[in-house]
Amino acid sequence: MHRSLVHVTFFLFVFLPISFAAVQVIESDQSGVTINFDLPSPKFSKIQPEQRSTYDLISYIGSSFTSKPGNPQVPTSKLMLGVPPETELRVTTLWKKTQTRQGFRILPTPYKTLRSEANNGFESSQAEWREDGSAYQKPDSLYPQRPVKIVSDGYIRSQRIIILEIHPIQYIPSKRSIQIHSQIRIRIQFQNPTTFANTYHSTSYHEDNKLFELRLQDQLLNYEQAKSWRIQSNKALRAPRIQDTQLSPRHKILLEKTGIYRVTSKNLKNKWGIDLSAEDPRNFHLRNNNMEIPLYIHGEEDGHFGQDDYIQFLGHNARNRYTRWNVYWLSIEPKRGKRIAEIDATPVDPTAKSVPSFRSNIYFEEDHLHSNLQHVLPENVSQGDKHAWFASIESWFWTGIRNGGDLNQMYLEFPLYDLASSFNQPKILVNLQGGTPLDHEILVSINDIRIDLAEWSSQDTLSINKNLRLWDDLKDASKGELNAISLARIDSTVEDDTTRYPYHVYINSFEIEYTRLLKAVKDYLMFSSPQSQDSHEVRVRRKLKYTIQTFLSPKIEIFEHDGKQLTAKMKNPHIQKIILDRQEQKRLLHIEEDLPTEIAYDATFQAPDSHDAKFVAVSSVGVLSPYNVETVQPSDLRSSTNIADYIVIVHPVYLEYAQELAAWRSTTKGGGHRTKVVDVTEIYNVFGDGIATPKAIKDFLSYAYYNWQSPAFSYVVLFGDGTWDFRGIDKETYPEPPETTGYIPTHYIWSQSFGQTSVDHWYTTISGIDELPDFYIGRISVETDLHARSIIDKIINYESNPPKGEWQRKIISIADDEVSNSGDFIFKKSLKAVEESHTLLGYETTRIFLEDVIKKVKANPSGYNNELPRRVAKDMVIDALSEGGVIAQYAGHGGRIVWTHEAIFDNNSVDLLDETNHLPFMLVLSCYNGYFDAPGEPSLAERLLRRNKGGIIGMLSASRLTYGSGNDALNRIIFDAIFKRNVREIGPLAMDSKVELLTTEGTGQIDVMMAYTLFGDPAMRLNMADYEIRPTIETRTVATGQNLKVKSGTIMRVNYDPQQKRKIYTPVTDFNGTLQLKAIFPGTYQTVQINPEEIDWDDSKETEIDLYKGDVIIEQKITIQNGKYPATMLTVPDGIREGQAHIECYASSTNATAVGGASFSVFSPKILDIQAKLINDKNFSVSVQVSDELNSKGIKSVILEWRDPLKYRWQEVAMEPDTNRKMGWYIVPSTLKVPESGEAIRYQISVSDIDGYEAISDILEFRPFVLPNLKSVNVQSSSESLIYYDFSKSKKIWELNADIEQTEPFELAQEVEIAFYSSNPDRNKDGIIDPDIAELGRAYIPSTAWRKRPKSVEESMPRAFRENPLNTNLIATAKIQHEFAFGQYEAYVCVDPDNKIKEISKDDNIGYGQLTIESTIIGNVDKRVFSRDNVLNLRFPKSSIAQPNILTVTKINDDKQLPKTIQQDSLNEIKLANQGNAYHIVLNNGQNTQLLQPITAEVNYDVEAIKEQIQTDLALDEIRQLSPDQIEAINAGLQLQAEEIGLYIWRDDLQKWLRQPTETIKAANGQVQIKTAVSNLNTSNQSDRVISSVKVDQNGVKVGSWIVMFTSPTTYRLMVRENNHPLEIVDPNRFFSQADVDTNFKDGLAITFTPGQKKFQFGDVLTFQVQKSNLQEGTATRYHAVSFQYNNDGSGILQYIQTGRKTNMPEDQWIILFLDADTFQIEGQRTGTLAKKGVVGKPYSNTDLDLHLQINAGDIEFSAGDRFRFETQSIGTIQAELSQLGTIALMRSDDTISPDIQLTISKQNFSDGDPVSKEPIIQATISDNNGVNPESIQLELSHNSRNFDTISEKNYDLSYRQGTNQIILNYPSPQLDPGGYQVRLTAKDLDGNQANAKTEFQVLKNFQMLKVMNYPNPFKRDTTITCELTMPADKMTVQIYTISGRMIWREEVNANAGFVMIPWEGRDSDGKKVSNGVYYCKINSTVGEKVESEIIKIMKLE
Repeated sequence: MHRSLVHVTFFLFVFLPISFAAVQVIESDQSGVTINFDLPSPKFSKIQPEQRSTYDLISYIGSSFTSKPGNPQVPTSKLMLGVPPETELRVTTLWKKTQTRQGFRILPTPYKTLRSEANNGFESSQAEWREDGSAYQKPDSLYPQRPVKIVSDGYIRSQRIIILEIHPIQYIPSKRSIQIHSQIRIRIQFQNPTTFANTYHSTSYHEDNKLFELRLQDQLLNYEQAKSWRIQSNKALRAPRIQDTQLSPRHKILLEKTGIYRVTSKNLKNKWGIDLSAEDPRNFHLRNNNMEIPLYIHGEEDGHFGQDDYIQFLGHNARNRYTRWNVYWLSIEPKRGKRIAEIDATPVDPTAKSVPSFRSNIYFEEDHLHSNLQHVLPENVSQGDKHAWFASIESWFWTGIRNGGDLNQMYLEFPLYDLASSFNQPKILVNLQGGTPLDHEILVSINDIRIDLAEWSSQDTLSINKNLRLWDDLKDASKGELNAISLARIDSTVEDDTTRYPYHVYINSFEIEYTRLLKAVKDYLMFSSPQSQDSHEVRVRRKLKYTIQTFLSPKIEIFEHDGKQLTAKMKNPHIQKIILDRQEQKRLLHIEEDLPTEIAYDATFQAPDSHDAKFVAVSSVGVLSPYNVETVQPSDLRSSTNIADYIVIVHPVYLEYAQELAAWRSTTKGGGHRTKVVDVTEIYNVFGDGIATPKAIKDFLSYAYYNWQSPAFSYVVLFGDGTWDFRGIDKETYPEPPETTGYIPTHYIWSQSFGQTSVDHWYTTISGIDELPDFYIGRISVETDLHARSIIDKIINYESNPPKGEWQRKIISIADDEVSNSGDFIFKKSLKAVEESHTLLGYETTRIFLEDVIKKVKANPSGYNNELPRRVAKDMVIDALSEGGVIAQYAGHGGRIVWTHEAIFDNNSVDLLDETNHLPFMLVLSCYNGYFDAPGEPSLAERLLRRNKGGIIGMLSASRLTYGSGNDALNRIIFDAIFKRNVREIGPLAMDSKVELLTTEGTGQIDVMMAYTLFGDPAMRLNMADYEIRPTIETRTVATGQNLKVKSGTIMRVNYDPQQKRKIYTPVTDFNGTLQLKAIFPGTYQTVQINPEEIDWDDSKETEIDLYKGDVIIEQKITIQNGKYPATMLTVPDGIREGQAHIECYASSTNATAVGGASFSVFSPKILDIQAKLINDKNFSVSVQVSDELNSKGIKSVILEWRDPLKYRWQEVAMEPDTNRKMGWYIVPSTLKVPESGEAIRYQISVSDIDGYEAISDILEFRPFVLPNLKSVNVQSSSESLIYYDFSKSKKIWELNADIEQTEPFELAQEVEIAFYSSNPDRNKDGIIDPDIAELGRAYIPSTAWRKRPKSVEESMPRAFRENPLNTNLIATAKIQHEFAFGQYEAYVCVDPDNKIKEISKDDNIGYGQLTIESTIIGNVDKRVFSRDNVLNLRFPKSSIAQPNILTVTKINDDKQLPKTIQQDSLNEIKLANQGNAYHIVLNNGQNTQLLQPITAEVNYDVEAIKEQIQTDLALDEIRQLSPDQIEAINAGLQLQAEEIGLYIWRDDLQKWLRQPTETIKAANGQVQIKTAVSNLNTSNQSDRVISSVKVDQNGVKVGSWIVMFTSPTTYRLMVRENNHPLEIVDPNRFFSQADVDTNFKDGLAITFTPGQKKFQFGDVLTFQVQKSNLQEGTATRYHAVSFQYNNDGSGILQYIQTGRKTNMPEDQWIILFLDADTFQIEGQRTGTLAKKGVVGKPYSNTDLDLHLQINAGDIEFSAGDRFRFETQSIGTIQAELSQLGTIALMRSDDTISPDIQLTISKQNFSDGDPVSKEPIIQATISDNNGVNPESIQLELSHNSRNFDTISEKNYDLSYRQGTNQIILNYPSPQLDPGGYQVRLTAKDLDGNQANAKTEFQVLKNFQMLKVMNYPNPFKRDTTITCELTMPADKMTVQIYTISGRMIWREEVNANAGFVMIPWEGRDSDGKKVSNGVYYCKINSTVGEKVESEIIKIMKLE
């Protein structure tokens, strides 16, 4: 038999404590984790993608690759570690062993372009390899830049985890060289946390749910230590903020449109069955979005909600992606609700200015078309957050122009009503959206008038904001004319992919602003006050008169609003009936009024012009009614007594099915879970304010996770389908909105491959801000009761009575044959690899590989009835799924409803499946099969799941596009979980495998991971075989004719131990049945001749095919008794090939099955076992067991390769037969030496036989022993780092501390010495403290000081005990007394500096940290506190706070970090000195703190920035040389603007800035005081240009460090430092131009710079090294330039730099240039070099300039050419008083206008001096265009002209919302004594402008009715009867009599105190007009038993 060379790799998994593969955790403790990484032998290969250039591909065992397109594809390893919460992490490389190799061109990662294929729903990817990524932009830099980095940081439940990415191979593109790091020691240091974390940690370790515990145990490298860092399992601190628990029913009001809503008592009862007539309406509260909305309630004064009473409010439409309805909540509470003010608007002022029109802004939008917007990047719309992307974009559009369509134009008609003639031009804003990723050129017109030619690209948005030329360019719909907006396509670009991009452009919405008449449309009008340029003084004295025309109902109400809510009711408008002329009647017909009429009504009112106002006028006809009102009972979802492991979220439509499933899960067979079924509408009500959103579901899950009983739930089922049309816009698909018919929304992210992508996975990411799942989720996607019934029955039947049989070991594998698309995996190869390497032997795979089917059909067409291969394959798939199996998988191309381009299975095929209870769990490794949220036909995943009594039991499938590499990796991971870790529940299989995919393949797989959706119940267990069989083959290598001997064995029960990372087997003794044994040998191939002419469906023209004839199988049955089976023997057959073979075992009994197998080889050697053991403290040995068909005679050699840690290289040892053991064992001839450090030993074994076959093991590790270790601890608190600074309250001193721990269990007898330093104590890194280093101090830890954490922790104990109570190591604290000023410092601590203690390693004995000191103690004495940059100076009196406290001052340098104001346009930010925008000042890291006594703050500001702005405002910014007059004008402007600067503090409740009392510091001459100060400290170049190349003269040049320091944009100073010689100036002023590009050497160099956008500036520095070398001995010396740099080498810091108060430093640009590691000089661009040089680590002072600074060295020393840069600038200073602490900033405001106050008495027609009730409601509206300060409001009351008494703010209510510019005050007065009263109200705006308002009223002792009259009298059509009441009447009736005494009209009215008005229309009770003449009016008013009557005469004269 022909035998070819076979290479066999032996994989052996050996348990090593906290290590995995080539990674070993050396330490894992409170301060960090230390890891050793040993690189396996790299594999180098060549690859030529698509006939392109040949590239190198480097890999190693277990590696994945970097994945950024356009960058080199280098191998990488990823590790998962547990770390403490809230801790900053610092990753450093402590040590690495590196070699450099040349001559590599690394393969770049390809770009993938996606294309849709017409009409089949498929997406294909095309790859393009380009070297244009960031690595090639900086070709001289290493890629990746760092050998180690953190790529993911998040939480799995309570455990914070990170994924560490290691790059042991780095690439330099320009040199085509690689750096190979064969060993890397990595330190993940835990730095100081960002917030207090003490409350985040449990005081005793609590295990999480068992499944998650197993998962963490399996995946974390440092599991044992990491589990003590978990967040408390039941912690409400991170739960979503919610309202207090609801105790009484609420009423949910749903509405669709924006407008004035009226909810009447009558309608509530009759229409919605809600009777509130017995309730006191004064206690009604209305809320929306958790904010109370002020109401108007008609008739609430009597305390009863009568039949005619009603609630009125301004409601808004939803503007939500998931619902049509906005929700308002009406509740009844013990206290009074918020009410709008009521302002008298009677039009009585004859001087009022009439307002004929207003500026109307109409917004038009409709949604009809949907787009996924793949090319709208999160970076452009949501600050890079793909989760916020969907909420930041519009995905629904009105209409558009089709891509590739015949019509290149579209029109939209729209109405505009009541256009008014005006010179104020109309404005139009059109919002367009690109539909294709191409350029767009669109002509936009309105009414055929060109607006703009719009040009933009891709799927960007474009807003066109233009003015129309004339008002009559628009058409008036009230005249029957419609306007039309049109888009006309000018460009000719066409995107071929019309499936993915159906529209070229879309129109989203548009707005029209025009001048409009004050006419109501459908009895409704929103309008505003006219724009005015008049001063406030003019406007405040002026009243405006508005007349709104053509209401059809006289019951008109007018309100003021702020755009969000009503603020005031304008009382007593004059309502006038008018007769409509024919033109107005036609208008009513044009606006589609239902009934033509001749009568209408106008409403006239007056209002002050004191502020910009918005109004809405509406009649009883124009008010809106809610869509629905329903009563919602209290919910228990917020109750902390809830407990569940399994939650089903379901709509009420499917509630009974969800309850049935939950009931099953609570049974023993169902898992014994604690279950809870939750109505999704209840979730919306409690957590979404009634609105249907995924966020409400996520908030509920988060709340339940943190607040319900522990342990937190583990499973969530979403019971319902999803859709991206959740509002039901497509009425054909959704006759009713999906939110009402059982749908559960999904969350959407942006994915690069698709755009809008559904991810249920998002719901699981509760703990932390990351993508890691914290529980298991599945979706049971149903749309009908039939679907629900079918799926529930299948699940319960599958688990309650699982059928036993061979189907439990059957796996169905289906593979596409399509491999033509670039980047595709060969799907067949992928599934075969899973079968061979990741599936337990004994499981039988049914292969349906399309490639093989095609071959078989080609070879024998008639044998398949001449069917097409796709038809044959489809039948095979249908048959296989009908027969069933335990697992099914498909790999290949797919669409929503189909597999493969040939459609071998689709939705129609599902209906052809037979019924079976052998239901597989399916893995679809393809695109779109899980696209469940597309409206219309369900996805293939849904169809299979819904198939009644057949199909599948569950599926893991992607909702969008995936890639072959990620799919393949995920599949391997899942099969490993099933067969290597015994995972059976499909939830853990799906979700845990995603995490592992992220860990192994990197963050490039995040979108793929999230797109995979689990369809089914996550708690369902796979019905796999019950037990395993582990057959032992005695002859592991065989040949033809030999006997294959299988030893006797036992059926095994299997459990997986995650700690040991292996299965644990125990015998099953009650198994009795039959064992079926199969031996499967590799078969041979047959060559078949074919005639391609006879196969018309194939274009390959193949003439012969090699067909695999199949495996050669022999079988035997064996009886099993009591779990045991006997030995057996099989004869090896003929007709087999060399290679790997195996046996399959299947055992069955009456109630159980077992599966197993074992492998052996045919003709080739096999490694059976490897053992490494420690012989003694100094030596170890390695042995191996091997087999061959010729036994020992067939073995040629056994070689051990091991890496000697002492020599840092690999060595080979020939192993010898072990005579002390049985045949097949080999051992090293002599023992090998153990490294003293206990470092891990790596080794590998290779075996060769005499036939040329070879077997090679994996690279293994052996760690012999460990030694003790001492190190510093990182304390987890808000301000401490590894070395932390703390104030000792007992000693009253500041101390520098370090907690030290013993990480190994050794008792130290000697004391441990700890040294503290301000700079690196071992700069030369020789392990010895440098002799010249200055210590801050030493501490000594005696042996008695070490202790473990006690139960009770005291203040004096090590802080590590409080920070992490579960640290079991011995800990002690070293501390020295030391006090720092505000500033930045470097601090070091060295444990055992004199090396007195022998440890595992001394590498971690030096701890390093940068301390930013921004805290000090205040409150003990009067204290002055300077900010770290000396810009802010705070003076704290001792009494400003109650007791001493720690003050922290932090500067805000980024505009993005500043709070953003709402409607506060008057403010302009003032730039602080030394840059920056604001400061955050807090006590103990708290929020804004109110002070007991104001403090003084002085803040410096940038004078030049103000001058530059003034220069720009004066249009002088382009003038280089200003004249004296111009300079004087700028300086004068500075004086004026400086006066306007104020210190403002941020008010979070207002979302606005509030000015504090401020004054500008001035000089003696009265001018602004200007000084000079240091600013803009940095180490970066201002230019973006760098050195491109340096050509070196080979005749000779100085060797060393060269420095290029620019002295101007065109000149630089060239310097060199040779060896340790002083820095030498080679050329002091070298001109730089394009001439440097040639080879004309100057000083031996020709330097070329890269182009750039920014010019070089003074102080920019570039460096490089010149080296010389000899290529070979005796050859000429070569000079070359290397190491081009533009950043500092050194890591030290500039601790402080400041000038004194009397400094005379000029304004200049400065550089601190290092001459060597220890010396620097200071030079100004204009000033020149200062004479005095500075020394690192020592204070520097220049007394002439009064300049002081200090530079300290870091862990990396400075080099010549390193620099710090700064400026000196002119500054001014303001001084202010602060009454509270918080965020402060300097602002300038030109607002001098005081707030407008409207003060009145509510519930009556009040005029100044009127009588009121004994319990009047005092109301006011306070308005200001920039905001009102609520704390400035003071309400005072005076009785009978006495002194004013201030009313406590607790007694009145202020209604305002964030960002509002109006505040409503309601003061329900207690009962007042009779007398005269004055009310005074004072308020300030946010800029400090004050306003006052007064009014008077009377409280009379007795009831009287005064001044009864009517007006007008005589009257024509109607008149108003008026009177005054001294107090409210219980009843008032008005009766009209004829002169003969016949009553013709009667009205009963509400009779409040004060002025009462009763309108009479001049008609009798039947509605008929009365005749001219005299009538009597009688008014009766009743109070108790007292009745007052008055009769007056009224005359009608028409």
